[in-house]
Amino acid sequence: DGGDARAVKPVADRADAAALPVVIIGCGMSGLLAAIRLQEAGFPYVVIEKNDGVGGTWWENSYPGARVDVGNHFYCYSFEPSDDWTEFFAQQPELQAYFQRVMEKHGVTKNVRWKTEVRGATWDDVKASWTVELSSGETIEARAVISAVGQLNRPFVPEIPGRFDGPSFHTARWDHSVDLTGKRVVMIGAGATGFQVAPAIAEKVGHLTVIQRSAQWMFPNPNYHAAVGPGMKWALRHLPFYGRWYRFLLFWPGCDKGLAVAKVDPAWEPQQRSVSETNDFARMMFTEWIKSQLEDRPDLIDKVVPDYPATGKRTLQDNGSWLATLKRPNVDLVRGGVARLESDGVVDSHGVKHFADVVVFAT
Repeated sequence: DGGDARAVKPVADRADAAALPVVIIGCGMSGLLAAIRLQEAGFPYVVIEKNDGVGGTWWENSYPGARVDVGNHFYCYSFEPSDDWTEFFAQQPELQAYFQRVMEKHGVTKNVRWKTEVRGATWDDVKASWTVELSSGETIEARAVISAVGQLNRPFVPEIPGRFDGPSFHTARWDHSVDLTGKRVVMIGAGATGFQVAPAIAEKVGHLTVIQRSAQWMFPNPNYHAAVGPGMKWALRHLPFYGRWYRFLLFWPGCDKGLAVAKVDPAWEPQQRSVSETNDFARMMFTEWIKSQLEDRPDLIDKVVPDYPATGKRTLQDNGSWLATLKRPNVDLVRGGVARLESDGVVDSHGVKHFADVVVFAT
């Protein structure tokens, strides 16, 4: 009938079904959740994780300033809410520790194969199962395969002509053995990650050059780097339903409510600037927020106000730290791309060379 051949022979009909596990690829936030739910439902499972610890992106990204930009009291499992987050937007070590704690509490650890990758998976119509090939050379016969590999697990370093002779690394593979104190650092890329890295290293480095192709829209959030106070912690622990209400309060404006700003009105012109009346209002609000921080540096305005509609790309949380960093005397923002690497620096797309002791890829 043209249906999915994998549904022809239900695996439950097999005599050995109880021994057939579900293979989960990845032990980040989603893979851990899948493991917990399968365990609750009584299904055998195995998690294949290429790293040697839980957390996915929160295991791999340990760069200075790494933190979540979704409110922590929403960015956690609904059945394992944390009322002891130290910050409203927790930093990487605290996030990784949360997933470690949840994994151990639910007894998932014993079912994880660490430092192992899935190389391929083949469906067998006759057996009604998958054969999953591992980097160890082993194979696993599985009733189902769940991909929880995420989208931020492979650092992207663009192919740039030339070679830089000093230390260089991607933010997702941060080299903590390199001391940036007093060094000339060129950071290539400044999206959500660079937005966090620059303020975290600017005071330490001798000079920081940020090469950015396109500016980011940002909206004001005074809690972005703020600590959770004792009153809030008490309310989350003791007031009935307060934690559930607060979780919804974080979710609703950022998800369902946020769609209104991004929805295109075909009759609205010009589309290059904004895509609807609501979107234009957001553009004006965000622009005023940016300009209000640059009254003493009008020369930066054209560089940092985006030229595309608000919410057209990921909109970033901002407590003022980004623009305060760009205003520092030891920081330069270059709007452009990269033409080539040289032994002692980076040449941008305008042909200007920026000398460097360290190159960081925030791509």
